[in-house]
Amino acid sequence: KETGVDCLAVAIGSAHGVYKGEPKLSSWFFLKELAEKVPVPLVLHGGSGTGDENLATACRLGISKVNVANDLFRGDV
Repeated sequence: KETGVDCLAVAIGSAHGVYKGEPKLSSWFFLKELAEKVPVPLVLHGGSGTGDENLATACRLGISKVNVANDLFRGDV
């Protein structure tokens, strides 16, 4: 509340840019716990190339916005 942010980007193993292979997203427990405690939407940066299952899991556990610009630029979406 003190920060006044309207959303929060979390680090769970994704990163900006193009991956070599599919990243291993982790901290699912942390993500679920954070989503239950933080009153603003959570954002996943580096969503491009993370795989459909990882994106689905992240969204089920509290991610509200996924950034997939690299997939869009390459025409992968």
